[in-house]
Amino acid sequence: MSNMSQSRARWKRITAVVVLMMTAVVAAFYFRPIESGMLMTRLELRLQGEKSHDIILDGYRIHYREMGSGKPLVLVHGLGGNSLDWAPVMKTYAKAGYHVYAPDLLGFGKSEKPDVAYSIAQQVKLVDAFMQSQGIQQADVIGWSMGGWIALKFTLEHPDKVRRLVVNDSAGLVFHAGFGPEVFVPKNEQDVKALYTLLEPKASPMPSFVARDLTRRMKTNGWVIQRAVNSMLTMQDLLDGKLGGIKQPVLIVWGADDNLIPVSSGYDMAKAMPQSDLEIFEGCGHLAPAKCAPQISSKTLEFLEADNPPHGMKQQLAAN
Repeated sequence: MSNMSQSRARWKRITAVVVLMMTAVVAAFYFRPIESGMLMTRLELRLQGEKSHDIILDGYRIHYREMGSGKPLVLVHGLGGNSLDWAPVMKTYAKAGYHVYAPDLLGFGKSEKPDVAYSIAQQVKLVDAFMQSQGIQQADVIGWSMGGWIALKFTLEHPDKVRRLVVNDSAGLVFHAGFGPEVFVPKNEQDVKALYTLLEPKASPMPSFVARDLTRRMKTNGWVIQRAVNSMLTMQDLLDGKLGGIKQPVLIVWGADDNLIPVSSGYDMAKAMPQSDLEIFEGCGHLAPAKCAPQISSKTLEFLEADNPPHGMKQQLAAN
C-alpha cells in the first residue's frame, strides 16, 4: 500500500473515532443532560482551583468543596440542591480573599443519604459540626432558600460563630403559598416544568429532554426532599417571632420575580431584623444567586467588606 493510501486510511480511522466520540457526547447530553452539565461544572471548578473532599460528621459521610484562602465563608445550598449550585460565585469570592467552603447538606449532592428526618434542626447541627471539623471559629455565612433558613437558625443558636449573614430568597417564615407541598417532589415532566416556572417565571421554557431527566432523577432522590418537606410542615423549626434575636449585620437578597417564596417574606425578615439591608433584584427569580450571579455577588462582597454595613435599607435594583 502506498504512503498516500496509508495516510488516507489513517485519517479515515481518526475521523471515524472523532465522529464516534462526538456522537457519544451528544447522546450523553441528550439522555443525561443533568449529569452532563454537572460534570462540566465540576471540571470547570477544578480548573479554577476547587478541591473536593469527603469527611465523616456525626457518623455520616459528608462531601464538601473548597476554594481559595483567607477569611472563611460558608455557603449553604437549598432544598434539592448541592454544592455545585454555588459554582457561579465560588471563584468570585475566592478571588476576593475568602476561603470558600460549600458543603453538600446531609442527603443532598454527594453526601450520604441515611434514613433520617432531614429536618432544619439536623442540618443546622451538621453545619456546626462541619465548621468545627475545619477549625472555623467564626465565618461569614450565606444561605440560599432552605439554606437561608438553616443559616438563620444556625446564627440564632451559635451567634458567636457568625460574623455577617447573607440570605438569598430565604425560607423560614410562614407565607401564603399558591401551591401545595407536592410541588417540591414532581412526579412527571409536567410537574417539573411547573416547578421551574415557579423558580424562574420569565425564563425560556424547559426543554422536554431536560424535564425528562429531572423526572428520572427525582424518582431516585425525591424521597429525601419529601422527608425534608414533611419535617418543614411540622413547623417545629419555623423562625416567626425569633429573628429579633439575630444581632449580626444581615444582607437579605431577593429576586423580584420569585414566585416560590414571595418578596413579602423578604420584607417580613427585614422588619424582624432592623439591622438588616434588603436588596431586591429586578429580572431575577428564586434562582437569583446563580442566574444573576455577577450583580448579587458584587452586592454581597460590598456588604461583607464594608466597615459599617448599611442597615434599614430597602432597595430595588436592576439585575442587568
